[in-house]
Amino acid sequence: MTSKPSALGLNSLLDQLRPLRHTRFRIALALAFVALALAFTQAAEVLWKSSVFLIFAAAVAASTALFGLVAGLVTVLFSTVAVDFFYISPIFNISLNQTTLQIAAQYTILTILVHGITRYASARVRSNAKLGIAGHLDGVVDGEVYGWALDRDNPSVPLKVVIYINDQPVAETAAVYYRPDIAAQMNTSGRHGFYVDVTKYCPTETEAVIEARLGGPSLIANGPIKAQIPARPSQSTPTVLFMHIAKTAGTAFREAITANYKQAEIAYLYPDPPGFPLDYVTQLPWHQRSSFRLVIGHFVYGPHQWFREPSTYVTVVREPFSRVSSHYLYLCKTNPGAISEGGRLLDLIEALELRTTVDLDNALVRHFSGIDESEFPPGTVGYEAYDLAVHNLHTAFSLVGHRECAEESYRVMQERFGWTAQSNLEVVNRNITTLDATQEKRIRQAVEYHNRWDYLLYTEILRIFPRPN
Repeated sequence: MTSKPSALGLNSLLDQLRPLRHTRFRIALALAFVALALAFTQAAEVLWKSSVFLIFAAAVAASTALFGLVAGLVTVLFSTVAVDFFYISPIFNISLNQTTLQIAAQYTILTILVHGITRYASARVRSNAKLGIAGHLDGVVDGEVYGWALDRDNPSVPLKVVIYINDQPVAETAAVYYRPDIAAQMNTSGRHGFYVDVTKYCPTETEAVIEARLGGPSLIANGPIKAQIPARPSQSTPTVLFMHIAKTAGTAFREAITANYKQAEIAYLYPDPPGFPLDYVTQLPWHQRSSFRLVIGHFVYGPHQWFREPSTYVTVVREPFSRVSSHYLYLCKTNPGAISEGGRLLDLIEALELRTTVDLDNALVRHFSGIDESEFPPGTVGYEAYDLAVHNLHTAFSLVGHRECAEESYRVMQERFGWTAQSNLEVVNRNITTLDATQEKRIRQAVEYHNRWDYLLYTEILRIFPRPN
């Protein structure tokens, strides 16, 4: 258990030094080391009446070890010139005589030795501390290749993986899927899994040799794998963009809906597992994005612009009072700081009046319109945003289900998109509370006032997408 903190500490140190190893810094760093060596040798002459050429050798060694071979060789050049100019007769003159050339050769040999030792030691340390590139091709199931890959020096940066079939590159993908086993093993976020449906690259049933590479000839461990690739069934439905609005049974719908797709066909856009952040999407290769048939997550209207294939929006809504009340109780448990003032937890009416969070402020309009919460803080939603939400509802959404009749809504979705996976649609993350009549009336009035645009939009939703019988 002690290796993980040391690995993380070394990761942090390497991250700090990495910018200094850039080419544009190496000459400046070499000059700095030579200047320090010159200052030390001048001091040594005053104190000990002798020139200490070994100090320049130390500068060469330190520059090479810390900043690489190029920096070391540049330090050799500048050190040789400094020694020749200041310490080899005639002084204050560059003679490049035999003595100077011998010193240059010695410094060069020292640089090569230090570089070799440093690389060997670094490789051993990185291996023991679990650093560098790692990955594994886990297998192929029903034509879907899966595995994981990460750069342990930069675990937050998704790695690109190239899939080869019979020694031919067919697909590039980014390793962004959540793998809890890798999260535990590598002490990272776990967003390092990859899935690729290779049936689209094999028009008929094929026996293939499959490899995963990190660019060039670098194979991921456990490859190549021989597998039977089934023929790809025809597909005609658009990509479904399931907009998961909080506290509408979206998690239950997600579990039911994703059972109809392969992992490679799903993009989970959640800030927390099992998803990956929205900004990852723009980093994905185009043909990976084109493979998505289901995009699901906590996003507002807008992600369709990131995908080339035809798409349609789907979501589930809930009566505004019930949704706001449920979300308030959820925040009380998970993020009380968002609804606190002066160290005191606010009641729902106070939280609404003080406009503490957008989660309690016309969330339906915010989602359907796609407005940025930074530009529309709590209390600023108005007719313009509402009108945009209504427009998007009419033009971009093919289905809007209802939390109050979840099973019936899912059956409608099954009929619309040809989904076959069955589910009892167990509702999770349920918040239960009871209010007396007086309390409920006061709270309901406050919710209706501060979420009046949501009530208007909800009425329009019920008109276009009534609750299933």
